[in-house]
Amino acid sequence: RRQMILPFRKPLIIMTPKSLLHHKPCSSTLLDMGIGTAFEPVLDDPSVVKTPKRVVFCSGKLYYYLCRARKGLKCETEVSLIRIEQLCPFPFCSLEKTVRRYARMASSEAKIDFVWAQEEPKNMGAWSFVQPRLQAIELKLKDEGIEFSISYKGRPVSASPATGSFQLHGDEMKRIARDVLMK
Repeated sequence: RRQMILPFRKPLIIMTPKSLLHHKPCSSTLLDMGIGTAFEPVLDDPSVVKTPKRVVFCSGKLYYYLCRARKGLKCETEVSLIRIEQLCPFPFCSLEKTVRRYARMASSEAKIDFVWAQEEPKNMGAWSFVQPRLQAIELKLKDEGIEFSISYKGRPVSASPATGSFQLHGDEMKRIARDVLMK
């Protein structure tokens, strides 16, 4: 959308797996892109979770996998899934606003667990880019008396981006979903 309204043309490169091209939940209507709308770099959970025990930040197709897993594990009322749709430039303001809202929901006896989830190994995905930026938000909120810290859930550090086995990949994805969604 932004590419079209810029006074100059530059290539638009979209890096997405083919599996999402025809995936109904990740498609938009023309009304979503009409006049008066804007790109949102951070998308809050569409299912309203009143008092989440865990808030999960993720990017890409993992969101859709976690949505299905959350339904299967019956933890829709305990876990909020937040999508970061644009990593660069990093959406500090949007993300800070979202974190602030969830952090205020936490009470002194019921803390909210904030998690970054990714499908890739820890040393290969967005975590190394996102972590220092989330820590900057953490420091800013700490100065205001709002407690927020984030942990990583996903594959451990690895020399290879994939296991090479469809069965092992499926098992890893199930483990990641359990780790991310269950406390």
